[in-house]
This record gives sequence, C-alpha cells and structure tokens, in this order.
Amino acid sequence: MKRLLLTVLAICSLAAGFANAQDREIRGITDKLTESLTQSGKKTVAVVDFTDLQGNVTELGRFLAEEISASLAESAKGIEVVDRTNLKVIIQENKLAATGIIDPATARKLGQIAGVDSLITGTLTPFGDTVHLSIKILDTATARIVGATRGDIPKTKAIEELLGHGALSTPQVNNGGTPTQAPAPPVPPPPPSVASGQYSNIRISIRLCQRAGEWINCFGTIVNQASGSQEVMFHSDTYMIDNLGNQSSNGNGSGSVIGSSGPHTTLEPDIPMKFMVAEKGLSDQAATVSIIFRIYTPSIGYGTLTLRSIPIQNK
Repeated sequence: MKRLLLTVLAICSLAAGFANAQDREIRGITDKLTESLTQSGKKTVAVVDFTDLQGNVTELGRFLAEEISASLAESAKGIEVVDRTNLKVIIQENKLAATGIIDPATARKLGQIAGVDSLITGTLTPFGDTVHLSIKILDTATARIVGATRGDIPKTKAIEELLGHGALSTPQVNNGGTPTQAPAPPVPPPPPSVASGQYSNIRISIRLCQRAGEWINCFGTIVNQASGSQEVMFHSDTYMIDNLGNQSSNGNGSGSVIGSSGPHTTLEPDIPMKFMVAEKGLSDQAATVSIIFRIYTPSIGYGTLTLRSIPIQNK
C-alpha cells in the first residue's frame, strides 16, 4: 500500500512538473511578445488560431492560442487584447481566414474590422517530447513582421490528446520498431478556373469570386510565360462591373494582392502565383461580375485585360 502511494505521488509530481514547464514556457513566450509589441508601439492585439505547417487549424493550435491570449491579457500592461470569442465571431461573420492562413489582405481587413493594430499568428510542429512553436507579430496595416519568438511546449498527456485531434498526426511504429509516417490523405485536384485570359506573356486565371458582406473577393493564379523573370503589378485602376451595370468603388477600399507582397511582385517563369482582387460597391443582387485588370510590366508598360461574366458565390 505504501509503495502504491509513493508511485501515485511520483506520477502526480511528474505531471505537475510538466504542467509547470508548460506554464513557464508560455510565460516566457508572452514576455518576449510583450517586449516586441512595446518596442513596435503596438497598443491593440488579437491572437488568431495557430496552425500546422500546411496552414491547417488544429485543436492544439486553438488551445495554445487561447493560453497565450489569456497570458497576454493578464501580464501585458498598456496593451489591449481582443477576446478570442469575439474575434471568432468577427472572422465567421466576415468570412475571413477560413483556412487559418493570414495573408496581407486578410490581415488588413481583420485589423480594420476588429480594431487592432497587430495580429499574433503561430505555427506548431511536434518534435520528440516537445511541440515547437514559431510565433510572429504582424502589423495589420502592412502585414509585415514586427516581432517573432519561438518556444518548445512539453508533450504532456493532454498535449498528446490534442495532437490527435485535427490535421496533425504522430508517426506510427511498425513491428520492427522503426517509425513510419502515417499515410497522408489524398490531395484533391485544384479547382478548375472559371475565367482566364492572356496579356502579352502573362496568363491570369480566376477560380472563384465570392461575396463576403459588401465585398466581392476574387481568387486566382497569375503565371509568367516568358523565358525569364518578370515584374508585374495590378494597378489601382483595376475594377469590377457586375451584371446589373454597377461599377465597384475603385480607390475606396479596393485592393489587389499578388502572393504576399501586395499588388506588385516578380514572377519566375512558369510558376503560378496566387492572387486576390477585392472590391466593394457592387449590388448584393448581382449574379456575375467582370474584372477589368489594369496591368503594368516594365517591358510592356500598361495594358488592360478583361475577364467577363464570372459567377459570384455566396458563402
């Protein structure tokens, strides 16, 4: 009986030690984030769900984001932390960051709607007895990184259980004791484009236009079909016209993002890059939209490409 009691006490002590280590690591991460926020002059912050390296939100990612958000609210003096429950409502109502990936356009919109000047994002990767965290602070006005830190969370039983929920999985072990990776789920083919066109050696394809409140967000890919790298820019004169004859409010909140560098980037040959064009001021009764791209390249100058009658989907 005495031996059993000692064993139970030892297990409890070990569990408490892991929990304390987890708390210490989160406090250490919070202290570094607070220091970066203070140095960058940020006053309001929101912590979005952490993801795995593929951008998938997991239960562990949500848990760690909650822990760091609560720790910041408790210890970061002079910094206002947006409640994550309210943040979730904002994201759902405005159809933002559905995949967990925060691109520049989403960062700006979320900053404006939630009233924050910075976002904290993170990725997590399981390694041995720990889960490695890589955390960044994004300026919502520019989507630039203004602070970053790393940490390693011990794999307690609770952490292991959360790892089992969501996209993350741990390696399997075969009968010979050799770790083997669980088979990955089949990757679905990319959705077909609904409209495409050519401007000189630049190919533009639209795969989806979607209504999000007063915004129409169109997503697609742009490909440089020249033999060498080429700079390209979507000019601010780019706009939309819906099937009811309404033109978007060009220059009033509109925007284009190619990759992660805003409306201007350099394209390598034959490598597709994702882009988004967002406009508002169109009818909420419209069924289709046409996009009039104003494109600039140094070698060709300005030109226009029109993609017509693209269906608008409602979320």
